[in-house]
Amino acid sequence: MSRTVRIMLVSLLSLAAVPAWAQGAYFGVGVGRAQAADASSNSRNLADQVCAAAYGAGASGCAVSLKYDESANGFSAFAGMQLSPYLAGEVGYVDLGTYSLRANFVLTSGGTTSIASATEEDKASAAYFAAVFSYPVTRRVALLGKLGLAYTRLKESCTVSVAPCSSGSDTGWQPTFGLGVDVSLVANVDLRVSYTQFNNVGDANNQYAAGDFRYAEIAGIVHFP
Repeated sequence: MSRTVRIMLVSLLSLAAVPAWAQGAYFGVGVGRAQAADASSNSRNLADQVCAAAYGAGASGCAVSLKYDESANGFSAFAGMQLSPYLAGEVGYVDLGTYSLRANFVLTSGGTTSIASATEEDKASAAYFAAVFSYPVTRRVALLGKLGLAYTRLKESCTVSVAPCSSGSDTGWQPTFGLGVDVSLVANVDLRVSYTQFNNVGDANNQYAAGDFRYAEIAGIVHFP
């Protein structure tokens, strides 16, 4: 785990574990579904690159069968401070899920046919800090908007039947934004339904699941009075 992510998680846990130091703190956990929005096009580009290399090496034919994940289950944990009825500061961690690509290549060269296979697994996550804007619609319902920065990470592992395959990870800071609805259930307990966009996660030139991730979740929030 990187130093940046550790610092953000310590900040999150500090808010959750020591609520008495300031009025207005809250803590939440959520589960949701994430989508690797560029998985389809990136996996096809990856297959095209492999076939181009095969043709360059003298192959006369290259057929590809692809199976890939475009969505995965995710979860989050977050904590924040309500600065006013309309503004809160929030830090959090989002696990965006694990995505798999399975590819089979049928190569023809000099009248001989050979089959090569490749698998890739990508794990995506993000730690973020953001301003959360709220607009009360009724006494119990508020519309939310989120704007901040996310430290994203995409970790790749791969196997190829006929050649070495390097694994690694890609990290970086990217803007993030989201929309949602907050519903007050009982005293100090809310339900949040939200959508968050994480952009440019990973290296799109090397990892099929890299690109933009969309995350929709439902979360429970406890406010500390």
